[in-house]
Amino acid sequence: MKLAARLMLVALGSILMTPAAAMTQEAEATPAQVQPQADRIASQTVRADLDALYQAMQEASVDLHAFRSKADFDAFHAGLRASVTGPMSRLEAALLYQRLAAFARIGHIRSYAWLNETFAQFGKGARFAPIFIRIERDGRAVLTDHATADKSATAGAILTAINGEPIARILARTRNLLSAERDYMSDTLLEDFFPPLFWAANRDVEAFEVELIVDGEPRTVSVPAVTFGEYQAMDTAVPSPGTDFNARHFRMMDDGIAYLRPGPFSAVEGEEPVDGRPEAAMVRFLDESFSAMIEAGASDLIIDLRNNSGGDISFSDPMVAWFADRPFRFASAFILRASAPIKAHYARVAAPDATISPFLARLAAEERAQPDGALYPFEIAKISPRKGARFEGRVWVLVNRKSYSNATSTAAMIKDYGFGTIMGEETADVPTSFASIFPYVLPGTGMSVDLAKSYFVRPSGEETVRGVIPDVELPRQEIGSSSDTMLDAALIKIRSRR
Repeated sequence: MKLAARLMLVALGSILMTPAAAMTQEAEATPAQVQPQADRIASQTVRADLDALYQAMQEASVDLHAFRSKADFDAFHAGLRASVTGPMSRLEAALLYQRLAAFARIGHIRSYAWLNETFAQFGKGARFAPIFIRIERDGRAVLTDHATADKSATAGAILTAINGEPIARILARTRNLLSAERDYMSDTLLEDFFPPLFWAANRDVEAFEVELIVDGEPRTVSVPAVTFGEYQAMDTAVPSPGTDFNARHFRMMDDGIAYLRPGPFSAVEGEEPVDGRPEAAMVRFLDESFSAMIEAGASDLIIDLRNNSGGDISFSDPMVAWFADRPFRFASAFILRASAPIKAHYARVAAPDATISPFLARLAAEERAQPDGALYPFEIAKISPRKGARFEGRVWVLVNRKSYSNATSTAAMIKDYGFGTIMGEETADVPTSFASIFPYVLPGTGMSVDLAKSYFVRPSGEETVRGVIPDVELPRQEIGSSSDTMLDAALIKIRSRR
């Protein structure tokens, strides 16, 4: 997979559409970045925005100090502030703001302004190391694409060092720039973001000596830095299934097995809202798909939530209602903190003349009724199983570490209510989470930072910081295989249990 698909589409498409934005129920895009006139930002502006961000994080979060003490946070903020000794580039400032956001160790407090600035530099010809990796549970970093035109740095090789520095040390330092509750999620994010993050820390380096283990033998290979255009011209991609996880898809497979890939739980390109409700096209797709599988006599249903960016319960609940056998809801508790930043956000997106969902209207009304600083519970109504025909066969939900946000919560809900069997690998995102993101625009630079305004607990009531654990574990997708090896493994398991 080339950089355009790996980064430009995944990062700019999915990330800016809130890939890990667990349960916003608001389905909004991050606002466009405000571009200042100068390439460098005055130190006083950088510091003022850093202070404004820290203040907004404290005001909006249910518990900003869940994983970091206030004393540690104050000291970290002061250290970042002291590091601003003169004008900074937009990239330097963006990285500074992301460092503050990431220090919370809350996955939904994050900024991708640094990514915008990185891609802007790539567009101007900046050279980067085309090193794409995935990190296994045992800590090994494995190349997922060839890193050189001659394929000497081959996909599947274990990466042990770059320019003499052990990869474990590089990863530990890089994780500090990622918003995540735990290293497992940071490592998952690094699969998409390692090249731009590594470039940001090595902007002046033109060549990289990488130490690899290939077929059990050590190898040192020189990896030249390349421009975006040069990388696109390199024949370095390896075979992959090529599944479009952003598209909705249904088909009947052999042996009475139905396969449903709902795509993101948000509007997708080409879907038109009906009466102002963007979920209507999704509901139509679901109704047609479930009717077809019932008519075909399907005994088993695979719901594929892998690489799913999540979205809104108004999209996912109608799917679950097709096979639920009792009322359900995505969370056993949902708590918010009232604040001025959130009230300002609702004033923009839930204005009296705006077309919004009933759920968002309730959220906005409740927020307006609360004094700033108040913690308050928000009642989540249970959804009843649909009336009439329902799918009554076995349900299997396929997840991987990139099942984010509402995809994570939907899988947890299906597991906790016993509606189906979860298959695959543990999700990196967590179903008990500080979430419900909203964009906060820094007043001086115009850069956007996502803040988390709620805390919700999965239906089972479990508050442990962990992902959705599959009932049936499956191996990760094989590097270099054009076959969907995880789906193939799932089918073998399903057929063996008949």
